[in-house]
Amino acid sequence: MKQKGFFEEEVVRNMEADKIWTPEENDRFIELYLAGTPPDRISILLERNPKSIKRRLEQYTYNERGITERYDPVRRTSRKGKRFTENEMVLRKAWKKNNVPGKAQATFLMREPSELGVEGEEMPKLVDMKKVGTGVDLVLAYRYLYYVKGISILSDQAYDSIEKEELEFGANSQILKIPGSDRSEDYPPHIRALALYLAFKYSEKEKK
Repeated sequence: MKQKGFFEEEVVRNMEADKIWTPEENDRFIELYLAGTPPDRISILLERNPKSIKRRLEQYTYNERGITERYDPVRRTSRKGKRFTENEMVLRKAWKKNNVPGKAQATFLMREPSELGVEGEEMPKLVDMKKVGTGVDLVLAYRYLYYVKGISILSDQAYDSIEKEELEFGANSQILKIPGSDRSEDYPPHIRALALYLAFKYSEKEKK
């Protein structure tokens, strides 16, 4: 009897994994993931088998059979101007490898195409940087390295992206309206320390 029960349970699990996605449920799945919700948590919220969530995520991540390019939002909330989550970064890195068009990426992420200007290895680098400092401090640290030390750890495009984001949405962003200075004493000690840490960390990565 136990063996029979086991097989019945497996059948139920398989049915849950193969259950058809409705457009509304699909959009909720996407919104939860883009907001940074872990897949196991999404599984609970949508009452779906974890394998079903993982499989759906793989389809969009690798644009299987053009699913990402064919995606048409039904009930989505704009993510325009919001900070990029790590989940968004993971998707964009995979899409770049699979040559997913920028327009399709913007549609899926519900963002303006202009927000997707930072490409390649700099996206995960920016995410990594934000783990050690606030956005405004990172901009000031970059300015210190660029104007005082003559060191550039980001492309102009990547820097412009984070500066624009902080000017529009960051706390205490008014300080960024002051032009960058080439005098070390114009930067607080914690900004100088952060700048030197970032310079060391990323110069070491480049060497490797």
